[in-house]
Amino acid sequence: MTSRPWYWHPVPSTLMTPMSWLWKAGQQWRHGRRRTEVHELPLLVVGNPRVGGSGKTPISIDLVERARDLGFEPCWIGRGVGGDGRIRQVTAETGSAQVGDEALMARHRLGSHCYSGVPRSAVIRMAQRHGCGLAISDDGMQSPDLLPDQLIVCLRAEDPWGNGRILPAGPLREGPECLQRADLVVWHGLDQGAPELPVEADERWVTAWYEVTVPELPPDREIGVATAIADPFRLVRTVEASGQDVGRVLTAPDHRQLPLRQLDPQMTWLTTSKDFARMAESLPENLDIRVVEVKLLWGDGGERVEQMLRSLAMARESSA
Repeated sequence: MTSRPWYWHPVPSTLMTPMSWLWKAGQQWRHGRRRTEVHELPLLVVGNPRVGGSGKTPISIDLVERARDLGFEPCWIGRGVGGDGRIRQVTAETGSAQVGDEALMARHRLGSHCYSGVPRSAVIRMAQRHGCGLAISDDGMQSPDLLPDQLIVCLRAEDPWGNGRILPAGPLREGPECLQRADLVVWHGLDQGAPELPVEADERWVTAWYEVTVPELPPDREIGVATAIADPFRLVRTVEASGQDVGRVLTAPDHRQLPLRQLDPQMTWLTTSKDFARMAESLPENLDIRVVEVKLLWGDGGERVEQMLRSLAMARESSA
């Protein structure tokens, strides 16, 4: 079961090309207003040039965990897509209507020092008041409000640039020129395993991918997939690759609530950890929903990103 991405349909993509010129002009205007002062904390931004599905959130969470292991006091910050945008620390009492799904997913994995809201510069100030010493931002690469000390650009190896067109004619927020700003480029294999670096890769590039674990499933029940991620059929492909037949697929736009009442309680449903973080607070008791777990793996074991974290903290200390 597959679905062709919308941007590969030539007629609507071509018709929307003039609108992409307006998008690009707006982005250039925003870049002209980009912040020029450093933030209260050293800032590492994990971004990508296209909409959705490049692995930013698991990478940003992994970086916070590694920074803690190195003895730093990092925080995770996000925009709170799907939430109300207010600046807040994410706690056990925080709901998806307030901060969206990615912040809840980060809080579930990291526990303390997760923050959400806009403008993110104010989020960084809040984290600094709470004793954090390093900020790691999930997305924000195109935000004029952020001036990263280090920038990681994530590219999905199977389809890094889509049809090569800017929104809304294609999936790109910006083109390959964004790599000139990158301190590290992550060539992400996602669920397809360890990717080979492309010929254009230089010393800044590193590979990453997911180790995927499909939970044990009852043999006598039909299996469905329910997800609201940017590329829902990537999850379907992952489940089918494990040898499971997918009988039904229920999707919703990225970061949106799934219509849980439409899920058949006689089936077993599979979803992602990000989806589950959003739906857990309103999950009917009679539904059998299980999470497909992913573990982030690095081609170099994470050595390059740990070097970045050390140099970022040391550089700001030496300039203080």
